[in-house]
Amino acid sequence: MPKLSLSIGAIILALAGSLSGQSAAAPSFRFLRTDWFRGGPKDPHVLAELKKYTVQPRPEQKREVLQSMLDGDFKPKFFLAAAKHLGGAMDKAMRVAYNAKIRPTLDDDEFKLFGVDENEDKDFFSDESNEDPAASPYAFRCLDFDGDKRIDLLIFNQAYFGPSLGLVFYGWDGKAYTYLFDCSGAIAGIERLGNKLYIRYLVTIIDPAETEILASIAYDFKTKTCMLDSKLYYAQKTRFPKVLGRPEPFSLNAPTVLRVDPKIDNKPNQKDANGYFNFETTLTLYGNAVAEYPISAGGYVLAAENNWAFVAFDTTIGPTDNSLHHGMEPGTYDKETAAFTPIIMPCQYFCGWIETKFLAKGN
Repeated sequence: MPKLSLSIGAIILALAGSLSGQSAAAPSFRFLRTDWFRGGPKDPHVLAELKKYTVQPRPEQKREVLQSMLDGDFKPKFFLAAAKHLGGAMDKAMRVAYNAKIRPTLDDDEFKLFGVDENEDKDFFSDESNEDPAASPYAFRCLDFDGDKRIDLLIFNQAYFGPSLGLVFYGWDGKAYTYLFDCSGAIAGIERLGNKLYIRYLVTIIDPAETEILASIAYDFKTKTCMLDSKLYYAQKTRFPKVLGRPEPFSLNAPTVLRVDPKIDNKPNQKDANGYFNFETTLTLYGNAVAEYPISAGGYVLAAENNWAFVAFDTTIGPTDNSLHHGMEPGTYDKETAAFTPIIMPCQYFCGWIETKFLAKGN
């Protein structure tokens, strides 16, 4: 059974209980810091783990992957990157179908960039910043986790703002290859827990005040499917508990505040001489507060210390205010107020401390 592979300096807190003891709906909670991989890692342990599962796809598998992507929702840039790496998998019928599908969504200039020659399968994608093999140790990989000759996960390079390097993940969901996740960052570890294998992915931090984001891609050996298990959001200054317990569902009995450490600090944030807030490592709403939640919001309690609980809020009822977001996350930006509103997604969990008095009875 492979163990989690981490570089020196990585900080990790593991669940104290076994996976079998968790609720079926609970994700696998891990917390890591991004300091160790700034600048982009080439972690030999991670690469060795990936190599164990990397396979060379057969011609029919290449076509299955592309046809599956074509039949679903996809970004043209990602589809073309996969097509180039898979090489020769697009016949004329597929090229015609591809152009027909993307043409209504693009203007003329975009179509010139992303459209393909329907009569010739040539090197139609030449974004060197995205496709240079020397730019990343991960390049393009087809992974088969259980050796059943089916490709379970596709991973390939992508260049982001900065520029900074990252990865795109497409996984087999039992019927098709579907988009799972992409962002600037790197794989921080690979581990198997029970019937699932997890790829832990840390998002790059460019602005010192940005939130830590740890995404977990999970392969289920029972269902033979891949999914995005969770995206954990937590401030860089978050004080983690010494031990994480078995995740226990909770709901609130009153509105409450999520904080980076187990103490109350409601002091207003100070502005510099130019009128700007100055956050060295953690953007907060005020003091040590990173989010405010209404009554009935909930998620999982992961640990308890004195009168405080370390929790992971789910997005069933989202925060009324929140500073846990990242510049590379999707969202809306208000030019007048300079306020950024991130898009809330089902697999997100916002993590930190709340007072136990706000936990509803039965928690």
